[in-house]
Amino acid sequence: MKNLLSGALASIIIFTCATAEASVGDLINIQFGLTNTTPSYTGEAMYGSAVQTWNLYDANDSVPPLGLTLSTGIASSASVTVNFDTIGVINKSYDRFSGTADDPLMRYYALTYETSAVDFINLDPDATYTLYVYSQQATNARNPQTIVSAGGTTVTLSNPSTGSPLFVNGMNYMAISGVRSDADGNLSISYSPGSSSQIGVLNGIQLLQTSETATDIGAEGGSEGPVPEPSITALLGIGAFFLTRYQLFRKKEDSFLSL
Repeated sequence: MKNLLSGALASIIIFTCATAEASVGDLINIQFGLTNTTPSYTGEAMYGSAVQTWNLYDANDSVPPLGLTLSTGIASSASVTVNFDTIGVINKSYDRFSGTADDPLMRYYALTYETSAVDFINLDPDATYTLYVYSQQATNARNPQTIVSAGGTTVTLSNPSTGSPLFVNGMNYMAISGVRSDADGNLSISYSPGSSSQIGVLNGIQLLQTSETATDIGAEGGSEGPVPEPSITALLGIGAFFLTRYQLFRKKEDSFLSL
């Protein structure tokens, strides 16, 4: 009985000390195009490592929602559905990124004529993210503007007026921080043509997780660690019950031996 109780208590202790693997730092990358014609992009764009995995949202082959892979190449539980009217490609003569390593990302885009949505599902619930959005039209486009909204923040992106640097913050890319998933792990983004533009485009998306779920974050913003599950609380109660019974058993046994 002693061995049985010791084993049971050890199992309870090990189980209750185990914590979920942290997801902070997880990065999801998405590019747009066609499998047969769009070169795979493996660069860092404005965040990540020099070589990383990008998910290709294929206009022909992708059946929404598209299952996503993390930048490390590990499969993610998250999926995404992107609404668009067509996949566009910039003529090389008007391609700002022509001949550069970032061309596979910035030459192809999802195009919309009205407000369209990008919907992520099965993310960590109540977690915060930083969203990187990329939007570049042909250099000869008239009044190119794309409006992107996420997490209560709305930004307008347009083509940079000069040739260098290639990426210009607030023009052909923007980072939006503090975007939060809901209690079911859903997160939505919208994009649309600007007031002076006929089309809105998205060349790429990066979604970086910056916090754990809300239940793991204290009221002051500090990490309090995982909240015990009801099953864990029940196991602790069972363990305490058996420990008490065992102690009573030992007392009776010692009294018997002392007679």
